[in-house]
Amino acid sequence: DDALATNTFGHRYVFADLDQTTVSASLRLNWIFSPRLSLEVYAQPLRNAVLRWEYSPGSTLFLVWTQNRSDSESVGSFRTGHALDRLFGATADNIFMVKVSYWWSP
Repeated sequence: DDALATNTFGHRYVFADLDQTTVSASLRLNWIFSPRLSLEVYAQPLRNAVLRWEYSPGSTLFLVWTQNRSDSESVGSFRTGHALDRLFGATADNIFMVKVSYWWSP
């Protein structure tokens, strides 16, 4: 607290630049087994797959798997190999979902 720091409402703050390196990649693959069955994989390292099966016209079953991993390190330098080793060693959260849609036409 500083009573003379009227521009910051009586408080002093320290400001600095942030030097950060971020690495990312995206990949999308579609496998069409038949007109009614496909597998879609949208990968941003360690994420998302969807199996889509149209079991009757307009009615679809989706099986979805996604995985989330994260890790952080407060070291001042970035080394890609070391960071990837830490990421692949991080605990994974796996999520599985099922969605069924049915085309009802009376």
